[in-house]
Amino acid sequence: MLFLTGREYLEELKRLDVFIRQRESELKDLKETAYSISAVNTEREKVRGGLKKSYNIIDKYIDREREIKKIIEEFVDLKHKIIGDIQKIKNPIYADIIYKRYVELKSLEKIADEMNYNYNYIRRMHGNALRDFEKSVMEKIVAVENVC
Repeated sequence: MLFLTGREYLEELKRLDVFIRQRESELKDLKETAYSISAVNTEREKVRGGLKKSYNIIDKYIDREREIKKIIEEFVDLKHKIIGDIQKIKNPIYADIIYKRYVELKSLEKIADEMNYNYNYIRRMHGNALRDFEKSVMEKIVAVENVC
């Protein structure tokens, strides 16, 4: 996957996190539907097509569950890689801000509060940290992608 900026690369974790939560919600709905169809089928065992419909829902549930597991594995791998890339930032304050913002998904307000800094200072430092991240890490990522 090609990322144009360091921010896009880092925000991929949030995108995957949202995607996983949405799929898990869908999975929960499928499970509830399967249970309700199953309950109706036990009351009316001789209803035509009822069991077939129940099996289709179960198949969809299993497919979604596999898909979620695959996405979670991708998320875990990317998170590990991004944390490693963040640790390459030489300035520890920049690294901490980037980690809190993109791995822990905290707002800049929350980060400012945790680090006992003014919000505007953290906002400025966040911009500097992103530029530093792009210089030190993204250039290497782009170089590796161009080789592959």
